[in-house]
Parts: sequence; C-alpha cells; structure tokens
Amino acid sequence: MPFLALQVELRLSIVGYLCHQDVLSLAQACKDMHDLLDGDCFFWRSRCEGIGVKRPETGAFNWRTTFRAERFINRNFGDVQPVIALIGAAGFGVTEIVEYIIVTRDISVNAQSDAAMAGYTQVGSSALHSAANHNRIKTIQFLIGRGANLNAMDANGRTPLMLAVSHGHIPSCQLLLEAGSQPDLSTHFGFTALHFAAMIHSYDLVNLLVISGAEVNKKDQRGWTPAMLALNSAHTSNQSHNFQINEASELGNEQAAAALRIQVEEKNLTLRRTLARLILAGSDFEGLADRAQKIGFEEISMWLLEFIRIKN
Repeated sequence: MPFLALQVELRLSIVGYLCHQDVLSLAQACKDMHDLLDGDCFFWRSRCEGIGVKRPETGAFNWRTTFRAERFINRNFGDVQPVIALIGAAGFGVTEIVEYIIVTRDISVNAQSDAAMAGYTQVGSSALHSAANHNRIKTIQFLIGRGANLNAMDANGRTPLMLAVSHGHIPSCQLLLEAGSQPDLSTHFGFTALHFAAMIHSYDLVNLLVISGAEVNKKDQRGWTPAMLALNSAHTSNQSHNFQINEASELGNEQAAAALRIQVEEKNLTLRRTLARLILAGSDFEGLADRAQKIGFEEISMWLLEFIRIKN
C-alpha cells in the first residue's frame, strides 16, 4: 500500500471511530500504525524491494532504516563515492544513516574527501568536520564515540573545532573541547581557533577557548595575534556599514541609516568585550591602541588606552 494511501486510511479509521464509536476501526488503525512504526514490517520491506535494495547482511539494521538510508544516499549523492554520502549525512545530522553508511559501506569514521570530490564538499573534510560545521550535536557525539579524529585537518588545515568556532556554534565547541580537541593547532595561514573566535568577535567563544588553555599571543602568518585580528576585522566591517549609512543618508532614508548606526554601536560594544577578555587573559596589547587610531578607530583607541591604564 502506498505510504500516502496508508496515511489516509489511518486518518479515516480514527475519524470513523470518533464519529461512530467503531471499536473495530480504531483497533485496525492502531494495528496499521504499529506496523508502520515497526521497522521490520512488510510495508518497509516492500518499500526496499521497490527501489531494488536488500537488507544488509549484518542484521544490524531493520528494513525501515535500510530504506531511509538508501533513499537518502540515492537522492542526494547518486553514484558518488560513499565517503561523500557519509560526510553529507553527518552534515544533515542524520546519525542513524551515518552509522548505516559506515557499517554497510565499510568506511572508516575518519575517511576524508579527496581532490576528485571537491565539487561536493571541502577537500580533506571528514564526517566530524561536516557535523561540527553544522552544529549536529548528536552526530558529533556518535562520531567521537566511534573514535573520530578530533584534530583531523582539511585541505586548508582547519580542524572540526575551527569550523565550529568560525560559525559560532558554542555547543559543538564545548563538546569538542571536552572530548580533547586541541585549541592551539594552526591552519596553513597560521589561524588558530582563537583567531576565528576573535574574527567574529564572539566573547563567549573567546572566553571558552581561553578557559580551555588557548594561547592568546599566537600569531598568524602576518604576525597578527587574535586581538589584532579582532580589531582589523571590525574595521573592515565598519567600513562596509559606514558606506551603507552614507548611501542611505544620501537617498534620504534616515530610518535605515539610524538602524545601521545602531548595528555599528552594537558591534563596537562586542569588540570591546572581546578585546577586554583577551587582554585580561594576557594578550599583548602594545601598539594595539596606536593600530586602532591608525585605521580610524579613534573611539576604540581611546577606550583601549583607558582600559589598559585601569588594568595596570
């Protein structure tokens, strides 16, 4: 029976009971629902046979899981290599299918995409990279339990922790750090997880990484510490906002200009909190105020001078 037809029949059975107190209709509806929820029922077996899929010989998966997993793979990834399906499933957060692919396709939990798969995912990504990138907590927990490499690097040298940090996923970061992710590893450009946290001006992530022992004075290839990167990224963002504010004012849209000014103030406040946490954690602040003034951040420069004076 097609799935939609089964749904309609179940609804009609329940309505029949409610309208006519038909005990037999309700009993049949409950039985049909039980069969639908039973992963080994004939319904799911026929669905698998309909798409030409056999139940895995391992016996670890029922017909329902088999159907859902194979349909997911076929619809989203077709004939690409299984590792891509694994990475994709981890990104979607369907842990049941992640496990299915690992077992039935005999793939290592630490398998990484190669250059030939660059059209589908970041070269060098693993399932844990994908799950961390999309904040899939249950999938991350499962992969860690299966022995996933917490510090695996993709083609750019980014770890799962770095991806989670760069997208502001605090729960994933907490989980990865508690499991043993190293916060001071660097990308090919010298960025650490703390650089990424400073770049997005996330006080909470900066604080979490500092507490976890991240080095606050580690420099990237340009010689920038996380504090310097926070300052420069905020300057770039403010330049864009100021351009939009001027454009809105010239068009006479003062309401939009006012809203953008509020956004700038909020971002500057977040920047102050981030810089303050880094400085209190021991970040080198020499020349930071001068740098702020040089790039036109006079207000931030004055605040830095006052904050450092009070700190000392």
